[in-house]
Amino acid sequence: MNTIIIADDHKIFAESLAGMLEENNLFKVAGITHTVASTIETLQTTKASILLLDYHFPDGKGIDVAEFVHKAGLPIKIVILSMENDLPTMRQAEQLGVRAYLIKNLSSAELLEAMQQVFSGEKVFMWPEQSAGQATEVQLLSPREQEIVQLVRQGLTSQEIAAQLFLSNYTVETHRRNILRKLNMKNTAMLVQWAEKFL
Repeated sequence: MNTIIIADDHKIFAESLAGMLEENNLFKVAGITHTVASTIETLQTTKASILLLDYHFPDGKGIDVAEFVHKAGLPIKIVILSMENDLPTMRQAEQLGVRAYLIKNLSSAELLEAMQQVFSGEKVFMWPEQSAGQATEVQLLSPREQEIVQLVRQGLTSQEIAAQLFLSNYTVETHRRNILRKLNMKNTAMLVQWAEKFL
């Protein structure tokens, strides 16, 4: 089973996150920490596959932990989950070998999807700034695909979208796969963030 260390200075958030991750039996939480110092200490004594890391701590920043892991060569994948979404911070995280940078406004389903992608070796970054060319990508989508993106952005499931648009669930899933392929995106979280900027 995939093991996780959660590092977040908000104790209630960290505990609820741990409960949500363990509910599906895909992940086991090996430890929860609330400071940079305790996180570094835990990393040296506890084996885990992933470190789910916040950015702001009372005694430093998550990037300090990422730098420690990078320099020590620890075999753990780092996923930063934060409200901090500026481009230089994300670039620095990527250079330090962070595997994913996610913004805290994503849903639990989107988080699970991203975590599984990281476990399978992919990188998942919810970049805050898109290139100018991406605004024109709207034109790549058919009116029906744009309609589906709007409903996904509203948080509807494929089943709910199918019912609303009088389509089969299979058709909606096919549309969603095509949309991600056209926009060169890996998951729903990235699609939602793109839609908030351009649709």
